[in-house]
Amino acid sequence: MQGKQAKIVSPTQERAILGYLATTRYPARDHVMFLLSMKAGLRAKEMASLTWAMVTDATGQVAEVLHVPNRASKGKTGGRTIPLHPDLQAALVTLQTARGDMATPERPILFSERGGGLSPATVRLWFHRLYTSLKMDGCSSHSGRRTFITRAARRVSQVGGSLRDVQELAGHTSLAMTQRYIEGDTEAKRKLVALLGDAEAHGGVDPVWGLAHRCWVCHARLHSTSITYIYASMTGLARSPGRCRTSPKAGKLKLAHH
Repeated sequence: MQGKQAKIVSPTQERAILGYLATTRYPARDHVMFLLSMKAGLRAKEMASLTWAMVTDATGQVAEVLHVPNRASKGKTGGRTIPLHPDLQAALVTLQTARGDMATPERPILFSERGGGLSPATVRLWFHRLYTSLKMDGCSSHSGRRTFITRAARRVSQVGGSLRDVQELAGHTSLAMTQRYIEGDTEAKRKLVALLGDAEAHGGVDPVWGLAHRCWVCHARLHSTSITYIYASMTGLARSPGRCRTSPKAGKLKLAHH
């Protein structure tokens, strides 16, 4: 990750690319190649090294996870297991069916016109030609990977995860490297800053919580235990409109009425 970073792919661009790939000479292969980047965050070398054994189960059917061993990644590191996105899983099933007897465990998933595998350089060139054809300046074989990591980072809290999970999906040895890949969101930053106002300006109600945040003891509404705990951990005080204080003690939340 030196120099200028590859641009991420927007949802609109993603749809345009998928439409374009349906018209290529090898649509099933090209669909899989693009989704390995966008929906699994694979590097060019990893895509070139991928064999059917890494995506199939003991019966030879496309599995629910993708296994990337260290040797297919950076050698000593980078190996990981990635859950298959439904779109990628379906694309792999389509390609496996189209390949027939050529989709044996030891064979590469991505193939050349001569039937052999692709080199990492060829994969990078394929992506370069793809983005150039669609006039998507600044995009490269790393764009899908950056998009995958950025989207995962923005949504990981929704499933109770953390950036550590994103780091493992990316195959990074450090969290700092993962953070370098994540694209900032201007709109999200604007909304975040807007929430940092004085609670008194909002009628004594913290704008982060709003009017929906209320007392557990009174059996009224609260957002969630986890959110309350995070808030209390940061401020030492989780508030409701004139109702309760929250005091973390021994890792637990304790509520007391005023």
